[in-house]
Amino acid sequence: MNDFAPELLPWPGVVHGSQLSGRGIAFRDLQRACRAGFIRRIARGWYALPDAHITVVRAVRAGGSLTGPSAARLYGLWVPPDLRLHVAVPSNSSTVPSVSSRSSDLCVHWLPDRGRLPIAIQPIPAALDHAISCCTPENAVAIVDSALNKRLVTIWRLRASVGSRSEKHRRVIDRSDPASESGLESLVRYRLASLRIGVRTQARRRGVGRVDLLVGDRFVIELDGRAFHDDDRAFAVDHERNLELFRTDHLNLRLTYEHVMFRWPEIERIILHRVRRREHRWRSSQTPQEKDQKRMETVVASARDASSP
Repeated sequence: MNDFAPELLPWPGVVHGSQLSGRGIAFRDLQRACRAGFIRRIARGWYALPDAHITVVRAVRAGGSLTGPSAARLYGLWVPPDLRLHVAVPSNSSTVPSVSSRSSDLCVHWLPDRGRLPIAIQPIPAALDHAISCCTPENAVAIVDSALNKRLVTIWRLRASVGSRSEKHRRVIDRSDPASESGLESLVRYRLASLRIGVRTQARRRGVGRVDLLVGDRFVIELDGRAFHDDDRAFAVDHERNLELFRTDHLNLRLTYEHVMFRWPEIERIILHRVRRREHRWRSSQTPQEKDQKRMETVVASARDASSP
């Protein structure tokens, strides 16, 4: 074999030899490709490109396939901090080679059925199923939100495939929201809803456009997971939005990753204080419509005064 096309190994660059033989690649060709350095043998029957993702390689070497939050991260979904390697293992597997199933950095998910074709990474529905099983409800909702928002799966397919697995699965899917655009947004929405605080996702405000979360009528919560603004224009746009919200008497709370992930009790107290004082609601004299009407009346009155002799 003079060449070995990388496209023969589909994403994520790890494949079982049986799949390659189904494409007409003989075992001797695989051996030649390994000797030439085009691919490498990572486990019995498994081959990988030199630049295959290390977490997929580790999962295969552990005797299974990548799943749960580990797979979700490779699919580009938001995932909470989790250093464990999540591996799906066939139910008829007697051992988990290379890494003990009791290891603190390995989370094993047993596949209920047998006879599947060997794959290196579980498909989205199965990966979400395992993520829901092992994550806290709020983190599971955030991962599912991310998959729905990226249109990698539909809510109907998810309900049909894993919605009946357990009561936890059903609740997580019911509380998911495809409009959520970030994991932080999902976490805050979930936590506020758990406190019975009404919150809307990606609500539109006049003169501002969409805001991440809106509590009541006028309490805007914006989430910023970036360490810094992408560019000067984004920085300026954010400040213009803040100015417009202030001009229209909205409460505006901007939260960072640290606020949501490490300082939530403090943030929760701040939000509850405002809500209990009903500052998230317009007073009748504060509605934007009435403010605009009063502003117009002032302009008209000033014009009349200026034109009078």
